[in-house]
Amino acid sequence: MTALFYFSVVGLLAGFLSGLLGIGGGIVMVPSYLFLFPKLGLHEEFYVHMAMATSLSCAFFFTFSGSLAHLRLGNVSLSAIFPLALGGVLGAFMGSWLAGFVPGLFLKKLFAIFLFFSAFRLAFFEPKEGRSILERTKGLFFGVGLLSGVVASFFGVGGGVVAVPTLIFMGFSPVEAVGTSSTLLPFITFFAALGYVFGGLKIVGVSKHTLGFVYIPALFVVVPFGVVGAQLGARLSGSVPKKLLRRMFACLLIVVAVRIFFN
Repeated sequence: MTALFYFSVVGLLAGFLSGLLGIGGGIVMVPSYLFLFPKLGLHEEFYVHMAMATSLSCAFFFTFSGSLAHLRLGNVSLSAIFPLALGGVLGAFMGSWLAGFVPGLFLKKLFAIFLFFSAFRLAFFEPKEGRSILERTKGLFFGVGLLSGVVASFFGVGGGVVAVPTLIFMGFSPVEAVGTSSTLLPFITFFAALGYVFGGLKIVGVSKHTLGFVYIPALFVVVPFGVVGAQLGARLSGSVPKKLLRRMFACLLIVVAVRIFFN
């Protein structure tokens, strides 16, 4: 019952902040899983990889729902999606493949450093539409998708932390950048999670109740609560001062990063 309660809270918080601030739920889910999985007695050698894999599996459902909304609103650059998705899928497989060779402790410390970077971006990055100094080519979009996929699957978070600022730098409006990135993320999260599934299936005795590295009980609880949280966050997004919330959440991320890095 205790684990069920914690997973429901994680889902609500991840979904709520995703809908409110437009950030990937993985930035909440991965640190939460890193704290919860050892307490559940999951395999010490693999629980870091399980945190990444389970986060990506949950994130697929969040991002798929969000992408449909952005498509209906016309916030997506359809001409960019195919090369972005192609690069994202390849990058997703590359990132999950690389993560399989990295020891859990080292991967956890890398994730803590990534949280510091994300906190800085949340606190100080203000998206502004500008002129592109780069020509929008299919090759460039493919490269953006590739890098987004590698980062997303390696750290178990949404690739939007790479895609959104890069697309804005290329001249997209913030709304179009977020919408296009949101449509890219279901491709990345699905194939990144698939990579972790196949990677975990090759290892005997990862843990009970898993599919590869994905911890199924967490998936079944977090996803429905996350969808509810995302709807609540989206409804409040227009009435809450986002700059203050972003900076408060950035401070929380720094505290979490310090604990992960030195624990």
